[in-house]
Amino acid sequence: MTKKSFINFLLLTFSLGLVSSCVDLDVEKEYLADVYMLVKVEGGDTLYAVESYIESNANLDSVIMKSPDGSKVFKLKPLSTGYFEYSGGKGAFSPQKPQAGNYTFNIYFEDGTTQTTIDNLTDKIIDPVQVNDVAASESGGSIVVKWQKNLKANYYSIKVYKKDEMLFSSGFIDTVYTAATIYAYSGGWATNKNPGAGDSLNVVVNGMLCEKDLTKYIEFQAISLSEKKPFVWPE
Repeated sequence: MTKKSFINFLLLTFSLGLVSSCVDLDVEKEYLADVYMLVKVEGGDTLYAVESYIESNANLDSVIMKSPDGSKVFKLKPLSTGYFEYSGGKGAFSPQKPQAGNYTFNIYFEDGTTQTTIDNLTDKIIDPVQVNDVAASESGGSIVVKWQKNLKANYYSIKVYKKDEMLFSSGFIDTVYTAATIYAYSGGWATNKNPGAGDSLNVVVNGMLCEKDLTKYIEFQAISLSEKKPFVWPE
């Protein structure tokens, strides 16, 4: 991703076949819109940001999201014809939580039709995961990441960065696990971004809090970002 496109990878990996919260039966359009909160700790301060995405089986032209009181307007950017997202980047984080309530998505399709849907964001958060250790595995050519269990998490995921560039994103990791091994040839590395011996990298473990009462698809309420844990890729 760009930072966010790897989060998108997680969403697309886990939601096999889009099951929509809104369906236009006349043209058989299906789409799913989700807004959620990012949480991280930086310099001892807890910071928040809002992100969102929409996934559709029909080609999208543009998507606008509005805050519950209408005071903020967010333009989602396309990653494909059927997948748009909003990510404000580092500058979007604030000590204040995003406004809770119903966020409105105005959806404009390439065929000229439009739809409107909403998604609710509460003020519930998940604290950042504590990463305990990142070390070379005994087998070589891989690392073992260990972290503390987060009782609020529904899933974990692991990211590997080189400076600010995300190189690797795992799929969803079940919360029964508090350790994972990442190989240089694991799936999840960006194209031509596999690590080499001596590369200085950072690991982030995300904790994912999902919305409640969802039975057919996954939507996020909040995603926490651990502090970056530096390491050197082993031989």
